[in-house]
Amino acid sequence: MGSHISAALLAAGHGVTVFDRVAPSVKSRRPPVFIKGDYANSADLKKALRGQDIVFHLAWTTVPATPFEEIGQDAAANIANSVNLFRVSVEQGIQKIIFVSSGGTVYGDSALLPVSETMPTEPLSSYGIAKLAVEKYLYLFHRHCKADYLVLRIANPYGPGQNPEGRQGLVPKLLAHSLSGAPICVFGGGKAVRDYIYVDDMVDAITAVVERGVKNTVLNIGSGHGLSIMEVIKAVSALTGKIPVLVQKPARDSDVKANVLDIRRIKRLTGWKPVTSFDAGLCLTLDWINSIPAENNHGKSSR
Repeated sequence: MGSHISAALLAAGHGVTVFDRVAPSVKSRRPPVFIKGDYANSADLKKALRGQDIVFHLAWTTVPATPFEEIGQDAAANIANSVNLFRVSVEQGIQKIIFVSSGGTVYGDSALLPVSETMPTEPLSSYGIAKLAVEKYLYLFHRHCKADYLVLRIANPYGPGQNPEGRQGLVPKLLAHSLSGAPICVFGGGKAVRDYIYVDDMVDAITAVVERGVKNTVLNIGSGHGLSIMEVIKAVSALTGKIPVLVQKPARDSDVKANVLDIRRIKRLTGWKPVTSFDAGLCLTLDWINSIPAENNHGKSSR
């Protein structure tokens, strides 16, 4: 997500500095400034934040399916480091902090769909709890230090650049494994419903909130529509012409049964709306997967 957001901000004429442990791959006419450093190191943070106006916080070390046994690591690595990032940002005079949270996990199993920003938050995973805690700490910094903030609760983004063999990303994994014939694990019979948003639509939403100067609120960013895992598998099969090999596994405790985001608030504040249909997004993602050299994509067929 960071590389796509950086490219869009550069295209809009903003100066962009990327802070990470490895140099990003950003497709843009002019590359961002890159500062290598450790997220947990205050001195590195100060160097990266000096002279900046807005901070986008996307750094995270865990995924929704992170085992329960690792909750201590999740809290230490993500909550504590996020709080330190906010502290250093305030010290460096940052005007606004934008936190990319998780619309797919912070709400838990909501009684009503789609889920609006005002509905209860009852996350079922350590990942969701940590994201929600960081949201609350960011609001606390706003209250005490008067720093502007924005919380973006993103649905399930997919599209070019998402590692088909990564720990997250159902869509590219399904596409790559469908092509190669590699088995695909399906949890809980594939009944879980998720809100999938194409990465370009997500980036357009984020660009819109920056350009409109939206601040001090929480916004859902998604497609506003839900698809079950089996519906996604059927769409992938129809596109690739291949029947995937499915390995059925029990549902996980951390899996939300259904999640679809209500996106009326961001539409009202910015005029943004998603424009890429799921089928169109699948085609674009498949084109990207087919463009990856075989040695860089273990899931893709070598034909």
